[in-house]
Amino acid sequence: MKSKKTIDRNNKITAYLQKLYESALNPDYNTEKDEYFDLLTDIFESKTTSFREIVLISLVERKLDAKFRANTGFYKQKPRGIYDNGPIKYFLIEKGFPHTKAAALNIAKAANINDEWSKNRADKENAKKVVKLVKLIDKRSSKFRDDLGIDLLRKYINKAASVNQLTVIIEPSDDPVYLANICKTMIDSAPDSGNTPQRIIGYLLLSYHAAMNSGIIVSGTEDSASTTSTTSNKPGDINEELSDGTIKVYEITVKKFDLDRIIDSYDCISKYNNNFHSNIKEVIVICRKEDCPSDISRASSSGSVLGFYIYQDVIYYYLDIYEWISQILVHMTSLARKSFYSKLNDYINSTNTHENVKHVWNALHPKETK
Repeated sequence: MKSKKTIDRNNKITAYLQKLYESALNPDYNTEKDEYFDLLTDIFESKTTSFREIVLISLVERKLDAKFRANTGFYKQKPRGIYDNGPIKYFLIEKGFPHTKAAALNIAKAANINDEWSKNRADKENAKKVVKLVKLIDKRSSKFRDDLGIDLLRKYINKAASVNQLTVIIEPSDDPVYLANICKTMIDSAPDSGNTPQRIIGYLLLSYHAAMNSGIIVSGTEDSASTTSTTSNKPGDINEELSDGTIKVYEITVKKFDLDRIIDSYDCISKYNNNFHSNIKEVIVICRKEDCPSDISRASSSGSVLGFYIYQDVIYYYLDIYEWISQILVHMTSLARKSFYSKLNDYINSTNTHENVKHVWNALHPKETK
């Protein structure tokens, strides 16, 4: 049960966000924009969605504590409590705004939002802009922060409206050739850092086993591709658990799955085996031909099996992702194919799926856009 102090804090945050939201909806409210607007625009449109959330968290934390400085004490107010399972994320969900589960805090990684932090980000250019903007939040006036918050929420409002227009309503198909082709297009044109292929493989396995009433439990489908097996306590990206407790592990990738990644995978499997008294000795890597290590032991025949790689006591079987998808679709029942198609469409229509994925899906369904 939450303490009165936590409840009061959460209510204060919700009231603050709601006030900003109402001002953002008011067309007669003009913000000064000042020097922050271009920075905010670049940050908001960055492919790293979490950057905008760091800005929002910084505004909220400063509202709670006048002494707060994101540049030197980002974790002072314990931001996981106000974002992950707190009022900020609940507010974003309620308003239908795109958001991450916890990536803002994962990207912050218990660090202050400063120059050193920005150097370690993949998108260094926009990370530097985040640092510049939180410095402005730290030193400028309450009016400045309110205007920044209002413009930030106006961008959220516009983004939600834009995303909603990309909704696709489908008539589920059971044509395996058609479904295989659209899966290939989505993987090639909108991989979304590996999220698209992971969802496709996961939904295929879920739909296949559900239709066959196999009793096999499929896990990992809903996880972000950026979720590490170590932090999630799972042996692979997608996992099948058989009735006898046997675990079948899948790694899904459209990036090189070389020795470095094999070592990371092996470490996760070893920890899983030790912690759960399991005996995983095989991993299925579903990938493209170019993602195999150069020294893979090639399969003697053509087909979906590209080859294998033995690392210590675990063998990694490499399967062609496009061949694997085509084959499982052919083996699925008509009902299972339709279920898969619906699951994939629902995922792509969801608020938090990356906009580029939605655009590619829309191009594949020009007559079915909402």
